Amino acid sequence: MQKTSPFITAEELKKKIDRKEKITILDVREPYEFEEGHIPESINIPLQSLGSGILEKIVPKKKEIVTVCLHGVRSFRAQKELALHGYKAKNLSGGMVAWNSVYGTALVHGRKHLKSAPKPH
Repeated sequence: MQKTSPFITAEELKKKIDRKEKITILDVREPYEFEEGHIPESINIPLQSLGSGILEKIVPKKKEIVTVCLHGVRSFRAQKELALHGYKAKNLSGGMVAWNSVYGTALVHGRKHLKSAPKPH
């Protein structure tokens, strides 16, 4: 049996978005990073807030989740944690840097913030 990869490329994610597949794009960066630009329709739950049970209230375990951060490191930690808890999760390989290199700067619209923190000064 072939094991599926925990990673997804920017191109693969864009195809899923264009096909309107039922996925949740989970951006685990800090709210101020999310405000600077994110993939449309993504939700923002910072990595340190994932254990608070907030995700379980809004995303069914059967739904595919794609985790995102700036370079893919924090989102990979999130992907591993989600997979351990029974979620179908993949990590955007290269994070927003990879997304932006292919599709330009992410648009800031469709904002959904959960448990936001104040912006640094």
